[in-house]
Amino acid sequence: QTPPPATQPGSHTFYTSSHWSAEFYYCDTDDGWKGLSPKYLKSFPSAEALLQSYPDRMLHEPCQ
Repeated sequence: QTPPPATQPGSHTFYTSSHWSAEFYYCDTDDGWKGLSPKYLKSFPSAEALLQSYPDRMLHEPCQ
């Protein structure tokens, strides 16, 4: 499954799992998100947008 293109050039897409046990969110340059189940995969145009829906998520280490 191909991720949706970022809405603006130079912007990043952020990914998380909607599964109840998920702890992290991922930037598009971190391959970690590719291991998430497509069933639960959610993408967001910014970290801020993701954290509005999933405020308890932590940024995965390679993205920092």
